[in-house]
Amino acid sequence: MSFKAQCLGTLKTMYPGSFAMAMATGIVSIASKRLGYELPAQALLWVNLGLFPFLWILLVCRLWLFHDSVRADISDHWKGAGFFTVPAACAVFGVQWLEFGGAPMVGLALWWLTLGCWFLVTLFFFCSMIVGENQVDIHYAINGAWLTSVVATQGLSVLASSLVTKQLLEPRLGSFVSVFFAGSGAMLYLVLITCIFYRLVVHPTRAVDFSAPYWVNMGAAMITSLALSKASVIADPEAQAPLKFLGLVVWSYGVWWIPILVSLGIWRHGIKRLPLSYDPRIWSLVFPLGMFTASTLALSQVWHWPGFLSVAQGAIWVAAFAWITLSIGLVKACFRWLRPEI
Repeated sequence: MSFKAQCLGTLKTMYPGSFAMAMATGIVSIASKRLGYELPAQALLWVNLGLFPFLWILLVCRLWLFHDSVRADISDHWKGAGFFTVPAACAVFGVQWLEFGGAPMVGLALWWLTLGCWFLVTLFFFCSMIVGENQVDIHYAINGAWLTSVVATQGLSVLASSLVTKQLLEPRLGSFVSVFFAGSGAMLYLVLITCIFYRLVVHPTRAVDFSAPYWVNMGAAMITSLALSKASVIADPEAQAPLKFLGLVVWSYGVWWIPILVSLGIWRHGIKRLPLSYDPRIWSLVFPLGMFTASTLALSQVWHWPGFLSVAQGAIWVAAFAWITLSIGLVKACFRWLRPEI
């Protein structure tokens, strides 16, 4: 096979959730900076400055050359939700950009880009699920990756809060936008997590089915908590207490998922002996770890309890270790792709 054919083949079958790499890199960078680790945070910013546009180039090329494959993927119950990583990555990168003092108008442009991508993916994915020809039973249809739609929705809320903080949005308008998307994302999380929990406990779950995207069960709760906490800072005084309280409640539920997910991971790889190797879907595990750190840190700021800060200071090391480990796996996978005989 020629190198050109190999590149085109890889592009055609590109994983729809590939933007999770930029999401994970961005949130670990943001959390690191907020905890005072400036050097690694800055290094991850430079990584994302190359990774984010590169992923966009690949996506545009795939849309241009293989639009039929893209249409088939977004209509697929197991693959389609992965496209929500596109608006989610735009939002995370926008917050990361503003966090490091980037040009304000770029941050505002990224919000509009996030909104456009979110609208298009929401429209195509959910309409395909509702009226598509490939409808299947809920036991087989829904999985943790669907919660990436919540992450993308809450990303709009968090980025709007950052824009208000940077005085790029009028405060009352920004507060409304932030609360609007935080509320809609929270309700979407409530609906989807109920369906996913039902699917897990009622339908027999095979080890091969329980993959890394189920960690978004926790990650979506954490970004919902973060959005509510950030919205409480810029909201009207009468709305601050309810938003703070809801942020804490959702965070607590996200924490509840952690031992369940760890135990099921041990069951998958330790008991069922499924090999643990690089898979682009595992980036869906790294992002929730970084988001747990950022969300816990936000709670420490709105509740003024030092215990949250201590938890965040420990969690960042777990997130950083996961990011480094998976990055090494990615580099090895790239070498194997370039030289299959190795």
